[in-house]
Amino acid sequence: MYAGPIQRRGELRGSDKRIKGGFVTHFGFNRDQHPPGKWFVCHYGHVQLMRRVADTATACELTHKNRKFPDEPTVKLICRD
Repeated sequence: MYAGPIQRRGELRGSDKRIKGGFVTHFGFNRDQHPPGKWFVCHYGHVQLMRRVADTATACELTHKNRKFPDEPTVKLICRD
């Protein structure tokens, strides 16, 4: 997750928890500390996929599960206001 203008790439660190077959990362946002503009970023080799998260979001949960083939993980992002 990035916060602020995408050009700045202000990387946010979440809190990780291991689950069966992967992990869950929780991100919390403080509107006073984090500038507008939150981005979910996924790196795959030399490709970078980005998706903007609503400015009203106060928390996001990222679930990453490994599949049978290591190069095909399942990634799910749920954010709430």
